[in-house]
Amino acid sequence: MTVKELLERTEYDVLKGNDKAEVSGISFDNRKVRKGDLFVCIRGVYFDTHSVIGEIAQAEPAAIVADREWAASVREEELDEIDADIIIVEDTRAAKACVSAAFFGYPSEKMTVIGVTGSKGKTTTSHMIWSVLNTSGHKTGMIGTTGGHIGDEDHHFGTTTPDSDQMQRFLARMVESGCEYAVVEASSQGLKMHRTDHIDFDYGIFLNIEKGDHVSPTEHKTFSEYLECKKKLLEQSRTCIVNGDDEHIEEMLSGIKGKIIRYGYDRNSSDHVIQSVRETETDGQPSISFSLTGKYADDYTVGLPGLFNAGNAAAAILTADECGIGHDAVKKALRTIKIPGRLDMIYRSEQLSVCVDYAHNGLSTRNLLKALRSYHPKRIVCVFGCGGNRDVDRRPEMGKAAGELADLSIITTEHNRYEEFRDILKGIMEGMDRTDGRYEIIEDRKEAIRHAVIDSEPGDLIAILGIGNDGFQHDHGRDIPHDDIGFSKQMVEEWKRSKKDN
Repeated sequence: MTVKELLERTEYDVLKGNDKAEVSGISFDNRKVRKGDLFVCIRGVYFDTHSVIGEIAQAEPAAIVADREWAASVREEELDEIDADIIIVEDTRAAKACVSAAFFGYPSEKMTVIGVTGSKGKTTTSHMIWSVLNTSGHKTGMIGTTGGHIGDEDHHFGTTTPDSDQMQRFLARMVESGCEYAVVEASSQGLKMHRTDHIDFDYGIFLNIEKGDHVSPTEHKTFSEYLECKKKLLEQSRTCIVNGDDEHIEEMLSGIKGKIIRYGYDRNSSDHVIQSVRETETDGQPSISFSLTGKYADDYTVGLPGLFNAGNAAAAILTADECGIGHDAVKKALRTIKIPGRLDMIYRSEQLSVCVDYAHNGLSTRNLLKALRSYHPKRIVCVFGCGGNRDVDRRPEMGKAAGELADLSIITTEHNRYEEFRDILKGIMEGMDRTDGRYEIIEDRKEAIRHAVIDSEPGDLIAILGIGNDGFQHDHGRDIPHDDIGFSKQMVEEWKRSKKDN
């Protein structure tokens, strides 16, 4: 495969040399470039590989891809000293996606691909669709917050929507494994950073969009940008399954050319109307039931608490219908659904229950704590923190939600990233202090979880929020191994031993 073939689906100019060299690999890390690679420079948050193009050239790559900003600034004498073919593009992140898709053989074109986006519910809805497809006998892969999944094979990415090279490599792995379908969580950040470019989406699902969420200096500068990034999924999709109740739905659908299917609670704005949503019990556990009108009219049960899950389930049902999946498989999958790190009840007894969830803003925290009341605990103890270098409005919103709906909050660290815990805590306390909620502050997350479990009172339900099944805590450039689920289970065993000893 040549440089020209890898770049055939994007516009480019040859600044130096030519585009005819054979390519043996692709590279984006100047520390790992090999002879014969096509190297694509990236302007990262902390490092720009355009700054070391001369060093990259010494590794004898097939060619180097740079952007027009660099080309406009490089001096002629500097260019003469670079012993490599140089290709110029408008946006190297977009070129990276193009190159990656081509290098791995455009895998998305060999499967039916379903993308899911929304401020809330992406992971739950993706797992519902994945479960329905697998239950119906169709081998299905998934990429999202819980990692990459193909059958029993799991892969950790570290972000909801991984970089385009990781994405295309894993999609290719799905094809090699015989997957007919791929379900992809498309985060706004992933869409913004071109990670989903050159993915052939057959179906795009839009769940919702909320002001204030993901708007920050390191994410989206404005709500308008946030909306436009979410909209990219629908622009890439042949069929769009959308929440007709969302207040921004007309903005989302403006200019969309694909087939549009609407669901929601309002019969005036939806083709398929959700009705009679109610709390139920399935196999002794809280669940919800609802009915759906339209082509796939029936009554459904979802094996998760939380009335909000009716909307997520409706999106999954309509997607399954479009894919031609049988009714029985859909109902069975929804009834038995379990999602790692999402309302994950890792232990349940009359004396103590422990739940792990990824809730990391005010609305998701509020929805979760309301849903947990259906377990009828004597107390809800909420262990939570807020992510650093993210939308600061999340902090008072989470503090207020926990203060109003939990009986006791234990405020701790989450992913601090490059902020200090004391600064994040100030924001949380702005919301907490507007309530009468009881709280404690324990900075060390393991110690906070240990205290919540070991010192629990009879009938407590402990909700551990924010990290889900990430498997690490990010702190000042380091991913420190930490497993909320595993550590909580360990503390439960310690709690059990202490009860026996007494």
